[in-house]
Amino acid sequence: MANVLIVDDETAVREVLYDWLSRRNHTPLTANSGAQALEMLKAQRPAAILLDITMPGMSGPEAAKKIRLVDDAVPIVLLHGGGDPDISAAELKRLGIAGVIRKELGVELFLKSLDLVLRRLEEAPGPAEAPAAVRVPGPLLVVDDEPGILRLLSSFFESRGMRVITVASGEEALSALAKKPLAVLLDMTMPGMDGLMTLKKIKTAHPATPVIMVSGVGDESTVQEALDSGAYDYVTKPFNLEYLETVVLTKILLGIEG
Repeated sequence: MANVLIVDDETAVREVLYDWLSRRNHTPLTANSGAQALEMLKAQRPAAILLDITMPGMSGPEAAKKIRLVDDAVPIVLLHGGGDPDISAAELKRLGIAGVIRKELGVELFLKSLDLVLRRLEEAPGPAEAPAAVRVPGPLLVVDDEPGILRLLSSFFESRGMRVITVASGEEALSALAKKPLAVLLDMTMPGMDGLMTLKKIKTAHPATPVIMVSGVGDESTVQEALDSGAYDYVTKPFNLEYLETVVLTKILLGIEG
């Protein structure tokens, strides 16, 4: 990849990303605001843009809309900080957002997630080719009582080269742990054993297995209880599939490398 434009009002974030990109032989450019980024676009054509969601004056989504008037194809990766507002999947698609990376993952996981997104952009197939797959040595367990969600997630992750096990209840999920999944996508609201109860039982029996909660409810107390109970992340519906892929692969690959 050639130039990568970093747009963030926090100098410390720009510095971390600048150094990290330089070590990976990218050519980083920096801007401290959406307005400055638009000025730079007149002279530069970056291969990708890392864009902070919340900035004074012009927010990330507002800047993305203006960027699309100048360049309708450059990949834009949104940088999401703790407490920043979430953006709907429909809005992400409309803006052509290539990925969303959460700063609150911590520096190591944040940079690992970013590395996955940039690698996916570099390896992006042509229009007639199939999506690039990331092979991992084990299955992903998806737990949800909605058949449509099971079909969607199974199809999506299988298209990415992963084996997927699907079950419709917490009780079935506990039995499926015998197949040694590398990660679990777990619905919060299900008949019988709910998601939080299932999470706690999974972490008691298999504490090293990463669990990502998926829910239509995102209230702060529920999210905090899930994280306190050992959940790796908490993703609300309607979710962005590309972000969900990044979360899953980041945790799986860190586990493999560790």
